[in-house]
Amino acid sequence: KPVQGKGELPEGWREVQLKDIAAISFSGVDKKSRPGQKKVRLCNYMDVYNNNYITADMDFMWATATDAEITAYSLDVGDIMITKDSETSDDIGIPAVVMERLDNVLCGYHLALIKPNLEKTDPIFLTKQIGYEQVANQFSRLANGATRFGLTTSSVKGVKLWLPELEEQSRIAAILSICDREIELLKKRQEKLKEQKKGLMQKLLTGEVRVKV
Repeated sequence: KPVQGKGELPEGWREVQLKDIAAISFSGVDKKSRPGQKKVRLCNYMDVYNNNYITADMDFMWATATDAEITAYSLDVGDIMITKDSETSDDIGIPAVVMERLDNVLCGYHLALIKPNLEKTDPIFLTKQIGYEQVANQFSRLANGATRFGLTTSSVKGVKLWLPELEEQSRIAAILSICDREIELLKKRQEKLKEQKKGLMQKLLTGEVRVKV
């Protein structure tokens, strides 16, 4: 029986709150550079919003941070970030997971940093479940505001999730990661075909290449 968000869960699955399986904090590291602070790179809102996976080859912006901020918000492999503020509630809770070792990169402002307990949950599985409709809807309902919506620390900690055993989580994560890679390859192929079509139109519609009739 599949998870419905209430009632009986599948055998081996359990309902938890996010705070039961991860440490959650809200970053206050903004984009400014201040004298006397250390230079760092920031993983910002749009880096998370536009990417499922955070990797070392991304173009992170430079800023500065205090020693305390560096300790609190430095990113490790397996860390998850979600958008915590937005002009629409639908854009709240968008997740991305850190896939590679990052050098001197911090979680930026307007993001919640989630550090999973790796003995309890697979980071990729957790990221996918956070982005799943039934969980995403919780974030939308919890977001408060009139012209700009935002989450509180307590609301993020209290979000309900449904977990199988760790081994099954990892298997599910592997399958979904393969799907993501295939989708990315198809997107790149589509862009290549669009460029080919653009070049072909240029030649056909200007008479550079003639069509035999």
